[in-house]
Amino acid sequence: ATLTLAEPLGATLLGVWVLHEHLTVASAIGLVVLALGLVVLSLPTARKEKTDVSAPA
Repeated sequence: ATLTLAEPLGATLLGVWVLHEHLTVASAIGLVVLALGLVVLSLPTARKEKTDVSAPA
């Protein structure tokens, strides 16, 4: 499901490449932010193991 969030990225890059659209600085920054967000979402989350402090050692 996270990969579907990359659709605007792909559409923009295809527009620039195929249709020779102009990529503004604001659009480029937005693409970088979007790509970074996708990377962060795809990273595995660190899970902390619960330790039972009431159990005898």
